[in-house]
Amino acid sequence: MPMVIPILMVVGTVVAVAGAVQQGMAAKASADYNAKVAENNAQVARWEERARISQGNEAQRRVLEQGRQVAGSARAAAGVGGFDTSGSFSDVMFDNQINNSLMALDERHEARVGAWNSRVDANRYQAQAGLSRMEGRNAMTGAMFNAGSSLLSGASSSIGAFQSAGGAGRAKTTF
Repeated sequence: MPMVIPILMVVGTVVAVAGAVQQGMAAKASADYNAKVAENNAQVARWEERARISQGNEAQRRVLEQGRQVAGSARAAAGVGGFDTSGSFSDVMFDNQINNSLMALDERHEARVGAWNSRVDANRYQAQAGLSRMEGRNAMTGAMFNAGSSLLSGASSSIGAFQSAGGAGRAKTTF
């Protein structure tokens, strides 16, 4: 019966070591999962960036096309109505063309700002993925140190318990 306590101490040490390793593995798995989620979010942000640029280009093209159609309709109506298309009419048409070009550039600029924001998001997500991976590696390293500490502490206690239980003469331990 006196050997039961030292044996239980050895079993407790093994369980503590296994628990520390398992905890580190779980923390690393969680960090790896978070890293993958962040990488997926980064990819979505990059797709969003490209989509916003494409949408901005299309909006710019559409505004310019609408401006050309309005100008063409105004010229046609003026011609049918017998208006003089020089002078004031020409100045108004020129002003409309400038305003239309500015509206088109504004559409493009707004899309570029949105695309830039998406790029910033993608970079932030990518950095988060790297941080999560680092946290996982650190958790695993910490778990190994904890396991090693538990093993050494348990071994020391178990040796003392074995010696107290009557195993003192069988093995000589020097530290």
